[in-house]
Amino acid sequence: MAITFQDFDIVRTPGTTTSAPFSLTTGEKTAKYPTNSALIYGTDYAHSDYVIPIAAFRFYNANGTKNDDAPDIYMKLGGSFQTGLSNPFSPATNIYGSPGAGDAEGNEYGLGGVINVIKAAKEGFYTALAKQVVGGAGGIGGAFASAGQSGKQNVEFLQRRLFNQFQQLVYNGPNFRQFTLPFAMKATSYAEAKVVRNILASFRIASSPIVSKDEPGVLGDADVLGSNADTTGMNADDKAKLLADAKAGEINQGVYDALVSASNSAKTFGYPDMCRFQILLYLNGVDSTPVLFESDLCVIENVNIDYGGQQKMTFFKPEDGVGGQYFPTDITLNIGLKETSLVTSAYATNESLKTNRTIL
Repeated sequence: MAITFQDFDIVRTPGTTTSAPFSLTTGEKTAKYPTNSALIYGTDYAHSDYVIPIAAFRFYNANGTKNDDAPDIYMKLGGSFQTGLSNPFSPATNIYGSPGAGDAEGNEYGLGGVINVIKAAKEGFYTALAKQVVGGAGGIGGAFASAGQSGKQNVEFLQRRLFNQFQQLVYNGPNFRQFTLPFAMKATSYAEAKVVRNILASFRIASSPIVSKDEPGVLGDADVLGSNADTTGMNADDKAKLLADAKAGEINQGVYDALVSASNSAKTFGYPDMCRFQILLYLNGVDSTPVLFESDLCVIENVNIDYGGQQKMTFFKPEDGVGGQYFPTDITLNIGLKETSLVTSAYATNESLKTNRTIL
């Protein structure tokens, strides 16, 4: 039997703004998930003899409100679960001032900077340096300037010593916690493979931006002028001129619409949905499910899907014959999340005091 090229579902018609090569698909303001019922993978009879770690996900919109149109998802956790805190420090030098080259005007410390300070002071090497630092650092002239060097560098070279740069580690503040959750999903039945497909679709929908055709709001005079514009005490003519000057640099509604239409682009992107997750312990027939770990609201940064298990792809044969859907049997899903709240010492303390938190 000959194999023929099949028609594409997304029709591209040259010359139309709705199907141009670089256009974006616009649509509803809210995402349409495959279902709002729970999607469960990995707890059926094939896995029922084990105490299973389950990752439970719940979706929220960009305002942090639970999305009732999205499903709760429960998946057998595969591979490893890694979590870590990052609190970066960076080195800072000369935090008490730089041992510079002295006063370029030839004042107290004279041309030549550190060298003249040491000669004039007739004191110990570092005592003289301290006086120079306290006296202030400035430019340098004369031979050292023409040579592109500073007095400090010359002294360091002659003495074969380096001045203390007063290095310290400066705290830069905490970073947001990141998670990577791997799931090796090997469906044991056609029905379970269909659930896996809906789980993948749900994460793709949740992590993608919303695109709509909503018109942007009309700017008032205050918006055009900007919040920092002070019109207090201005007469009407001056205020009118200020407003006219501000509007002269503004892209008005007609120009903006034309730009959007010509580029086949969306006017705005809505934030994707977020999620929270828990790691539970599940045992078939037991109602108690201890919560070993719980996240705060997370943004979904990556959804990576590998359809080829062991360097091959296999599919379930449709239950209704060759005309149905073919679902992959072996999928690896990796989800990258970033928590939206920072971990403080108080947060970490409260988490560690919970008796059932054996994963931190």
